[in-house]
Amino acid sequence: MHHSLSYTPTPAPSVFHTDRGERVDMRDVVPQDTLLLADLLLRLSDATRWLRYFAPGPQSFARAWQEATRMAQPCTRHHAALIATIRHGDSEVAIAVAEVVRDQRTATIGELAIVVRDDYQTQGVGSALSGRLALSARAMGITTVRADMLYQNRAAQRLMRRVFGPATATRDRDVVTMIAHLSNAISCSM
Repeated sequence: MHHSLSYTPTPAPSVFHTDRGERVDMRDVVPQDTLLLADLLLRLSDATRWLRYFAPGPQSFARAWQEATRMAQPCTRHHAALIATIRHGDSEVAIAVAEVVRDQRTATIGELAIVVRDDYQTQGVGSALSGRLALSARAMGITTVRADMLYQNRAAQRLMRRVFGPATATRDRDVVTMIAHLSNAISCSM
């Protein structure tokens, strides 16, 4: 069976507003976003860092820079990342990042990861970014998405179901793995 492995970047940047009415820009991550992403990662609370990375404690600048550099690689047929930013005067500030990475064994499966800065959680940022990420995943030829999350991360589980529709969930100790088909994602009906 042959699967297309080409990648077409998502459309031009898009804009949405948080539940508080604040303007947010969404676009593909580019290498020049490394500093924005490192700043975002350093601003995460220990609780948010734990829920996203399953790792405790404060993150060092070196670790944040390494992760930001990894995320800021140009989008390819195997990896896409989106950034959500706001404006503070003349400055752009990252408030969230979402990624999909193709499974190395099954080309039609993509692993999802998202993190939203603490002060922007529950404001619709995760839903908007995830819906747009579904478009990127489909452009990569991905038909099914998978996300691993801690059992106590109920918000991520709700987000997965809200954006990607019915999902199967399995639990192994403290980690829940959710799998959903992109045909059910909210962005597919846009």
